[in-house]
Amino acid sequence: MSAGLELLIPSASYLEEAFLRWVLTPAAQRGIVAHVHSQHPVTINERTYRLDYLIAGESLHLAVELDGFAFHSDRVAFTYDRLRQNDLAATGLTVLRFSYDAVRLDTARCVAQLQAMLRQDAVLSPLVIAAPRVEVPKMVGDPLRAADPPRGSRSSA
Repeated sequence: MSAGLELLIPSASYLEEAFLRWVLTPAAQRGIVAHVHSQHPVTINERTYRLDYLIAGESLHLAVELDGFAFHSDRVAFTYDRLRQNDLAATGLTVLRFSYDAVRLDTARCVAQLQAMLRQDAVLSPLVIAAPRVEVPKMVGDPLRAADPPRGSRSSA
């Protein structure tokens, strides 16, 4: 797949860029860009949360959260994530979460889940690609190693 929406929508991490390229690009037409808000702030009861992406339609306000294991792997983070999601849901946001491994290993399912949500909105539904072409992402197995240089490129000094 050629580069897509990751060139038009800002991303703040490798996982966000992967979501844009491997999930959102095959799921929706380029017109979706006008409805996607990156790092969107939401203030609830004096707490400000930053959504990875808000996809805003006529009636659907979809918070897309991308969960890397490094920041969501202990009890404190687990509890915080649940309280945060409940706060977001209480404001009327629909929360859709994708992990690194879900984007990498079950991409077609991620695309289908996102499309199912987009189809629920009169404005977003026409932007859904009817027969998405989902490719296997070129992502490393361990996201913590994503920035490592390829093997053999390090000097042996």
